[in-house]
Amino acid sequence: MTPAAATTGFPANTRFALTLLWLAGLLIAGWAISQRLELSGDLRKFMPAQAEPEAGTNEQAARAAWESEVVAWFA
Repeated sequence: MTPAAATTGFPANTRFALTLLWLAGLLIAGWAISQRLELSGDLRKFMPAQAEPEAGTNEQAARAAWESEVVAWFA
């Protein structure tokens, strides 16, 4: 008995057949999942909806405050 067969209890041919059976099962499962899975690069599905239609006003107010501060430095 070879050392590998002594530890697993299966001869090499049986281990090889089980390995091929396992790989075939993985291939079938991967194919089945790929038929139902839709991949896209559009990440907007994961982003929260925009709460207010005028969301740019906060950005505009921050920019105006920063610009007035910069002008005050150089005045």
